Amino acid sequence: MQRLFATLPFLIFLNIQLCGQPSAKDSEYFAEPIMMDSLSTMFIPVLYNAKLFSSEKIAVFGNYYANIIVYDFKLDQYRRLFPHNTFIEPIITNDYSYVDKMLQRTKNISKDWVFLSVKSVDYTGNGKIDELDPTVLYASTRNGTGLKRLTPENEHVISLQLFEKQGFALIKLLRDSDGDRSFRAMDKISYYLKIDLKTLELGHPIEVQ
Repeated sequence: MQRLFATLPFLIFLNIQLCGQPSAKDSEYFAEPIMMDSLSTMFIPVLYNAKLFSSEKIAVFGNYYANIIVYDFKLDQYRRLFPHNTFIEPIITNDYSYVDKMLQRTKNISKDWVFLSVKSVDYTGNGKIDELDPTVLYASTRNGTGLKRLTPENEHVISLQLFEKQGFALIKLLRDSDGDRSFRAMDKISYYLKIDLKTLELGHPIEVQ
């Protein structure tokens, strides 16, 4: 009995230590689900732990999804939208917040598509993703199929505007005009590109002559 009582504090300490150890799962957590297709599909964003943003892996500001879980609630099945974790700007629906308005975020969901702004390329080659790296535009159907990259990985997406009634969207892109492998104020050359909202076909660049 004395041996048991002598061992008990150690077991309690060991249990606290083991429970306090961070696991791989602690580095990611779920955000609120987003209804994408009321007949079958929800998107459940996966968020990074805030500790990541103080590490050397990323040096951008704001919240980013690590990935998106596509959940078919009719079949009770799910999968990841992107094969590997990346840095995805939040999906903005019609119910965007005051903060989103202040940041001039516009909704990125059309009748058929969801458009995703993604930082996935260490274009500068400095070993981390930061604000000097390009934002690339992807699109998928609202049920999470047909994921497709729409813009080049060496150009930066500034904005996306949806003109649903007219059947198209406009992307504003920035080129690395000074060739320094980064996107900053010195890069002056921007242009618009049309997206057909039926086919995702890209139009011709609209540039200042």
